[in-house]
Amino acid sequence: MERIGAGRPNPAGLTVAAFALVAVAAAAPVAAQDPAVAVTVRLPDPDRALVEVRFAPGHPFRDAVELRRLVAGGERGFRVQTTGGAAGWEGEVPVAADGWARIGVPLPTTPPPPGTDLSFRALIQPPPGYRITDPFPSRVEAQPDGSLRLALPAPPSLLRFRLAPEGSRAITTADLVDLLIGLLLGALAAFGLSRLRRPVTETT
Repeated sequence: MERIGAGRPNPAGLTVAAFALVAVAAAAPVAAQDPAVAVTVRLPDPDRALVEVRFAPGHPFRDAVELRRLVAGGERGFRVQTTGGAAGWEGEVPVAADGWARIGVPLPTTPPPPGTDLSFRALIQPPPGYRITDPFPSRVEAQPDGSLRLALPAPPSLLRFRLAPEGSRAITTADLVDLLIGLLLGALAAFGLSRLRRPVTETT
């Protein structure tokens, strides 16, 4: 049974907790097998994502009294949802009409002791006829079947990506950055040419 956290939600607090986990994991190597947190995201169709989160056996995350994750909604676009600690979490997350999927990763309210393995693995499988663009975090490995794999030293608070039909040309964040850089360079070039063409007036 899940419940919404009491009081005004503070998504920033959960993000800070995620950064704290990264700091704790800095001294611990990424495990080659059996990650501390394993997430599988399977999209049977472009409207929903089936999410499965599993914590490694014996990991301190299993002893957490409460887990919190970000879900879409609220005044700032997200709210914090609280659930009891367990071996993991399973649920269905809707995909927005524009193709964006935002999946909060359940995390404990307090980080585990220093030196604890916090390795994170994720697998995202798109629906038939679709591909994944603009993934966050961006350190992903594309697989031959179109799925994406992600490996990090600590779990992020949020997984985010966009679905696009195969064969279509979706405008990505990288495209927008390239466009802005091109416009800036063009403006600078036009300004330089105008300065060169300006007649020089002699002063006496």
